[in-house]
Amino acid sequence: MKFAKQQQIIFNNNEVIINLFIPADLFWFKGHFPTQAILPGVIQLDWAIHYAKKFFHLDISVFQIDFVKFQNPILPNSEISLYLTWQIANQKLLYRYTCNNHDMSSGRILLCNNAN
Repeated sequence: MKFAKQQQIIFNNNEVIINLFIPADLFWFKGHFPTQAILPGVIQLDWAIHYAKKFFHLDISVFQIDFVKFQNPILPNSEISLYLTWQIANQKLLYRYTCNNHDMSSGRILLCNNAN
């Protein structure tokens, strides 16, 4: 399984909140790390982009990663929320992962339209 288990979605124009369950048997935990599995940051970025394309119906590519901050590790068997905001005017995707009202990671990604 490449993605977490989608639990619930709240959608409003340029914002979406996706509640996810991160199962312990998720492929991405293997070898990252032996003593305590954590969800790799690159996968968090990948999921943010994937869900932005899906819910905002975007044909986009990453142009630049403006900002990324990893505050807390995302562990196996976690229930997390992914907050996405699509800023159309400046082509930026803002994302934030939370767990139990704690920020896990966040970032800002500049995207470019594949249609141009």
